Amino acid sequence: MLKKIYFCFLLLFLVRPAGAEAMEKLHVGILDLPPLYEVGADGKPGGVLLEFLTRILDQAGYSYDMAVYPPRRLYWNIAEGRCHVFLGVKNVPELEGRVLYSKKKITDIDMRAYVLGERKLPEKNEDLYGSRVIVIRGYSYGGFINDLRNPDNGVELMEASDHIHAFRQLAAGRGDYLLDYRRAAENAIRVMAMEEEVRSTSLELIGVFLKVSKQVEGADILMQRLEAAWDYLESDIIIPGSVN
Repeated sequence: MLKKIYFCFLLLFLVRPAGAEAMEKLHVGILDLPPLYEVGADGKPGGVLLEFLTRILDQAGYSYDMAVYPPRRLYWNIAEGRCHVFLGVKNVPELEGRVLYSKKKITDIDMRAYVLGERKLPEKNEDLYGSRVIVIRGYSYGGFINDLRNPDNGVELMEASDHIHAFRQLAAGRGDYLLDYRRAAENAIRVMAMEEEVRSTSLELIGVFLKVSKQVEGADILMQRLEAAWDYLESDIIIPGSVN
């Protein structure tokens, strides 16, 4: 009880960022990454990660709007301050030095390798070296994309525009492995009716963090308010600790 009172006190006395009055509302960027982020038939965004983020924003007392972007456009918008807040992984090259990260992760997502047939499943990230690997264009995979692009590791990268396209490439034999996040991959596998064909293994749990563009005036205070809101929600076990 005392902990909850403390967080309420902290949220009450953390003033809004300087210039917040001029900023009518925060602009939130999201990816089309079902079911973590997704756009429903009614055109409204939703998904597990968006639920995390909207609860944090609501608890912090901010008004906001949101829009869906492809990865590279989203990263550019955040780096330039056109998007103020996002919830995603670290080690995105386009964002290095351009965003603030929350001190602790909000949740984890499961990065997995997918195969067809009798191909041996990798036991660790390095087992993908020397192979043809299908990845989703614009994804950093927690920074592992840099290792995959390193010519010393002998990886032939095959980029797919989205998750369904990636599994189509795998089914067509254009890659030995497909690297994807479990929840998003499961959605694509259902759409492709490939449940009986695909095997997978977990390679790494990647932390998901709050990100605030450094181009936002008063970015430090904004992050403090969001972190205080998350501390309050987490202390009350309102949101589960993992979506992997």
